[in-house]
Amino acid sequence: MNLYTPAGGLGNTHVTWEDIEEDLQRELDTVATFGPNKTAKTIGDGRGFMSRVVLIDADWQHKDKKLPEKFIVKVSIQGFID
Repeated sequence: MNLYTPAGGLGNTHVTWEDIEEDLQRELDTVATFGPNKTAKTIGDGRGFMSRVVLIDADWQHKDKKLPEKFIVKVSIQGFID
């Protein structure tokens, strides 16, 4: 893996849907999973120098509590990514 190379994760980073889902399940103490209609949209493109900001709509499935419908993920990057 080369962090200077665009990847197939969120916002062309190396962070995957699975990474975000696992972190949120742990931090929000839930068993809910992301649904098939989940979306990720890069916002503020060109404004960050060492990060990518992504708006997530998780399309939660199997909700066991009140969860955020949308949230922001800030991903550190190594340099510019096209």
